[in-house]
Amino acid sequence: MSWVEAQQYCRKQAGRLPSETEWEYANRAGTNSPYFWGDDMEGDFAWFKENSMASVHAVGERKPNSWGFHDMNGNVWEWVADWYRENFYEMSAKMEPDHNPQGPPAGQFLLIRGGSYKDDPFFLRSATRFWYEPNIKSGDLGFRCAADPEVK
Repeated sequence: MSWVEAQQYCRKQAGRLPSETEWEYANRAGTNSPYFWGDDMEGDFAWFKENSMASVHAVGERKPNSWGFHDMNGNVWEWVADWYRENFYEMSAKMEPDHNPQGPPAGQFLLIRGGSYKDDPFFLRSATRFWYEPNIKSGDLGFRCAADPEVK
C-alpha cells in the first residue's frame, strides 16, 4: 500500500499512522540498544535478508518486543505519518524540547521505519530511517495504525 492508502485505511478504522517518534518509542519498548533485543541481529525477532527466504511472512511468527509488538524490525518497512527532513531531529533538539516532536509540515518524501525481509541487519536497527514518495507501492512496504488514548 502507498502512504496515501495506508493513511486512508487508518482513518476508516478511527486511527492514524503513528508519528516517527511514536513508532520508535513503541519499537524500542524502553531499550537503548541498536535493536530492542540487544546489540546484535537475532533471527528469532526479525525477518531479514539472511532468514526470510526472500519473502514476506505472516505477522507474529517472530518473537515480540517486551510490549508485545511483533515485526517492528524486518518483514516490511512501515509507513509513519511524518515527512522526511534529513536533519530534523538535530534541528528540533535546538528548539523547544518536545517528547513527541512532529516532522516537518510538508515535503517530497515520507518516512518509513523498521527495515524489511530484503534488507541486511543494519537497516533493521531501531533508529534507521528511510524515505519514499507518498504514492509508491512495494511488496516490502506496510504500516500499522495508532490511536489516541480515550480521554475520560
